[in-house]
Amino acid sequence: MNIKMLKAAFAGLVLSVSGFASAGLIEFIPANDLTGTVYTTNSNDAWAGGRGLVFEMLSNETVFSLGVYHDLTNINLFYELSQVTSLNGSVTTGQTVLRSGNALTTTNGLGWIDFGISELTLMAGNYYHLEFSFSGSGNNNFFYNNANIAFSNGNFTNIEGTSAGETSNSVMPALRFNKATSVPEPTTLAIFALGIIGLASRRYKKKS
Repeated sequence: MNIKMLKAAFAGLVLSVSGFASAGLIEFIPANDLTGTVYTTNSNDAWAGGRGLVFEMLSNETVFSLGVYHDLTNINLFYELSQVTSLNGSVTTGQTVLRSGNALTTTNGLGWIDFGISELTLMAGNYYHLEFSFSGSGNNNFFYNNANIAFSNGNFTNIEGTSAGETSNSVMPALRFNKATSVPEPTTLAIFALGIIGLASRRYKKKS
């Protein structure tokens, strides 16, 4: 195989793996509101107290990033993923914080804001609460109206929105996880493939 053929094979390999890796994203979209609504901000937004969702795991799932869909300018955005003891009413009591962090955030309009976390396995049968919070006002809000009706998505079930740790609110923000897979990262494959191409190139030059 000559160098041009090797390079072409390498390009196709990285492209296919990149597409497959993106399949690890899971977004929480209620069946009774598939599109959601964009709202202007107001005093009832309550992001200072946290907006999020609760869920139960049907089987183990490993995640390595979490995100929220929002429109922010120079806002210090906080996230917290906790194991909780209840999926009804107040879920803040008895929380075990598993991952948390923050970053100064600016988006160009509504967009996904993702935080990488150290890999975490969400265990079957356990309850969890994921929420984001910030002080001040966002530029626009995006919410789904799940009308306090719990729903499921893959291994995630009994999903319901929260506001300030309470499940009584009828809307929920757009949140997502990136699930870990056994597929190598495109960067790792790229380094490996470039090494093969380099080795083949040196041998080709020697033969020439």
